[in-house]
Amino acid sequence: MSAPLHLYRYIQRQIRLLPDSAMRGYYQRHCREHFVSGRTETDPGTIKLMIEKGYKDILQSLSNSFTNVEGGSMD
Repeated sequence: MSAPLHLYRYIQRQIRLLPDSAMRGYYQRHCREHFVSGRTETDPGTIKLMIEKGYKDILQSLSNSFTNVEGGSMD
């Protein structure tokens, strides 16, 4: 399986763990838009950077989302 597809599936699985359905919908659309916009990239170095940034960003975003929901504050 290709790394970008693996990342996309991983992100979608993580999004499904979010407790708020509105939040899940937002992140699913956001994720899809970013993957579609990067679909035409062909440079392996750029693809690698995009994948690394994708993992970092999703972990940070989901971590913040879970913290906000559990803490009871939605900024």
